[in-house]
Amino acid sequence: MMRFCYQVALLAALLSGCGLTSDGAAPMKANGGKGGLDSGPASDGSVDGSTDSGGADAGPCVPGREICDGVDNDCDGKVDEDLTTNWYRDQDKDGLGWWGDTKAACAKPAGYVSMLGDCDDSDEEIGQGVIEQCNLNDDNCNGIVDDGGACGDFCTARTVGGRAYQYCKYHFPLNNDRDGNAAAAKCTALAGGKYKLVEPETENENTLISQAVGGSEGWWIGLRWKDGGWRWRSNNMEPTFTEWGDGEPNGKWNEPCVELRPHVATWNDKKCDNWMNLTGYICEQVDP
Repeated sequence: MMRFCYQVALLAALLSGCGLTSDGAAPMKANGGKGGLDSGPASDGSVDGSTDSGGADAGPCVPGREICDGVDNDCDGKVDEDLTTNWYRDQDKDGLGWWGDTKAACAKPAGYVSMLGDCDDSDEEIGQGVIEQCNLNDDNCNGIVDDGGACGDFCTARTVGGRAYQYCKYHFPLNNDRDGNAAAAKCTALAGGKYKLVEPETENENTLISQAVGGSEGWWIGLRWKDGGWRWRSNNMEPTFTEWGDGEPNGKWNEPCVELRPHVATWNDKKCDNWMNLTGYICEQVDP
């Protein structure tokens, strides 16, 4: 009996030294693997007791010359710094990019160009270098609508309070086109009906359009005497704001047209064919 127990104990000791259990199998590890050496991957995917080289790109960064390739070549923590090109969206394909949609990249992205100069990327006929037309658009993208004499050689475009105006001066030789009624027709003819003889409807607008031109001589505005009262030409409505000068109006039906005197920003009624001391007429954009 003693000899049997000794033999069993000796066998167990030998198996243990070989990393085996008494049934000849390797003991189970906590991570589910087998074997006396932990050479397999851990449950989180890492390798126990080893250093992951991460492939050819791992390891310390070796500084080099930065090139535009999407890689931090000079090891400064920045990629392609000062090497990318600004590209601008060109949806209308006129060769000019819109500054509202910009990408910095090494290579040209599809639908983008390097030349900036479009303020309306939906219209190929609008962009820097385009000849300005009288159409209530900023065709050449310089920030001024219908400028450069687009609406007439003697008309100066001004943007006042975010609205487009045309200050059109009378010129020599003298002719009969200085009539107040003719001025209204001239404004309506601009840009396919997108302008009208100016109707200053607030004190602020009246002041701004006066300051934009200055001078003591008058400019026709779109108020007239009709149907027993002063009415705007565009809608035949009576004004809710007026800025008559001292003692004005004093003519009514006998002086049915109205001029603006910019130096004092006041109105004066006068005969429609009386162009004395009159500079011209002011047109303003028609609201959509």
